[in-house]
Amino acid sequence: MVRCYSTVGTRGDADFMVWQLSYELSDIHDMASELLGTDLAGYLTMPYSYLSMTKHSQYVERYA
Repeated sequence: MVRCYSTVGTRGDADFMVWQLSYELSDIHDMASELLGTDLAGYLTMPYSYLSMTKHSQYVERYA
């Protein structure tokens, strides 16, 4: 799952944020590699990069 959010007007160092959710770390790495291999990569900077893990909720038995 990939979501893009605009941060225009809220942050001076970033115009948009790409949020990606995956069960495999390799999926996140592959997407970043493909993006940095495009012509757009010359215009991109990465002021922040956050990677985190969460555990499944104890209150939900099954995820959709």
